[in-house]
Amino acid sequence: TLAELLRSPESAADGPTGGLTEDELEQAWADRQIAAAGWKVEPSRLPQLQAGERFAEIFSDDGRLMAFVMESGQVEEIDLGPVADAQRLSRLFRMQISRLGDAEGEGAWRLLAQLGELLAPLAQGSPRRLILGRDAPLMTIPFHALRDRQGIWMERMQIRCAPSAWAWEALVARPRPAPGPALVIGAADSRAPLIFEEAQMAAAALGVQTQSPDSLASQAEAAEVLHLAAHGINREDRPLLSSLQLGAQSLTVIDILQMRLRARLACLSGCSTGASTPHEARDAQGLIEALLTAGAGAVVASLWRVSDEAALDWMRSFYEDISDLDAAISRATAETRRKRPHPAAWAPFLLFGAGA
Repeated sequence: TLAELLRSPESAADGPTGGLTEDELEQAWADRQIAAAGWKVEPSRLPQLQAGERFAEIFSDDGRLMAFVMESGQVEEIDLGPVADAQRLSRLFRMQISRLGDAEGEGAWRLLAQLGELLAPLAQGSPRRLILGRDAPLMTIPFHALRDRQGIWMERMQIRCAPSAWAWEALVARPRPAPGPALVIGAADSRAPLIFEEAQMAAAALGVQTQSPDSLASQAEAAEVLHLAAHGINREDRPLLSSLQLGAQSLTVIDILQMRLRARLACLSGCSTGASTPHEARDAQGLIEALLTAGAGAVVASLWRVSDEAALDWMRSFYEDISDLDAAISRATAETRRKRPHPAAWAPFLLFGAGA
């Protein structure tokens, strides 16, 4: 991605590589000697961010966790440390959020603090909004819940995620949809009986009636808000088959990619609906990426398995007012945290995309 942010000096030959041969270009990348090769940042080619916005593109490179941080027409490369450290902390955090016997979640809190210190350079100066491009070691990290020496991130910044900086710019540039209907579908069963109550609550807040899963094919593409409450199945072996179980139907990533959505918000209230899986090319594949590709402006999804009761509490607070998505996320997370202090209960839902 950074290659598209760079241009050669005017004295260099014209062309996309600035006169460098492929071998020279690869060597420049390998040795991190882009500057020595005569390249420089072209501010007009950076993704356009509003005042107070910062985009941090996180990636792994040769065993290091790196980030390109873009803000105010500038880009800075930051070395965050060994990838192995991020992988270890992420793995331990996933273990801790499953320990619901730890009522306060002390182990999870400690790991959120360690992850917060690891990623603290990305949040220095506390921008108004921090947008993060995720990579494999951090796919299930609740960035909004991280803690560093200045406190919890969500209490001083708006936190969003996007597949990449260029995806963010494309999402921002999409025209806002005209007001339209909402579509609410809930597929409850004996494992999650409160899904039905959640769907009824969301439908009442949006001024509509709940619909059956059969209505998805005919109504989803016209919906301004799309709320799907169902079991999520994350297929790490075949990410394109990750799905939502809508009764007898299975809505897979492949199915979503065939749709043409106009929703400013798609809300997925199911387990691990935001846990995307990177493939060989390092691009993540999951329900989030599929919905954004299909046309949704923003997606709310969960990073891990969330209890029926906690999801209902969170969604009830969220749908009190979704005219400002950042404020709605912050309110729902804070109110659920006061009632259920374990991070597993209040921190799973994250906001992806640039929808207003």
